[in-house]
Amino acid sequence: MKRKSRATPLEERLTYRCLLIANRTSRFLAPMLESHGLSVTTWRVVAVIGRYEPLSAKEAATHSSTDAFQISRAIDYLAKKKLIRRELDKNDKRRVQLVLTPSGQRLHDEISSAISRIEDELLAGLAQKSRELLLSALDDIEKRGQAMASSSLTWKDFARDR
Repeated sequence: MKRKSRATPLEERLTYRCLLIANRTSRFLAPMLESHGLSVTTWRVVAVIGRYEPLSAKEAATHSSTDAFQISRAIDYLAKKKLIRRELDKNDKRRVQLVLTPSGQRLHDEISSAISRIEDELLAGLAQKSRELLLSALDDIEKRGQAMASSSLTWKDFARDR
């Protein structure tokens, strides 16, 4: 089945618009993160550990969609700052798990609270039903993106009309 696709204008592309929102929000947050000695990447690791702990470095990379090298550097930095600690998994002594320290948990809670207020402001113009619809649509898009990433498809499958 051959499908002719039209080129979507940049300002209408989902990925571009999500990136703009994420980058603008990150730039807005950067001074707060920097005041705590964090970068956007190190904050992302704290956020993921705070949400899913205990987890491995590989799981942190998966949850944050960040490459393993950056995650490794961030983990080393955060451990040095005593915001996270590495613990042996009780069920598998070969596995190291990451958890927040009490100071890491306090930092996580403080920054997460600020981000929630920022996101509330971003969504303030939407009715509750529109918010729910947006979150549901994002869930669906994320699932399709995960499925596509784990499929045998490559960028080449989309680079030509099918």
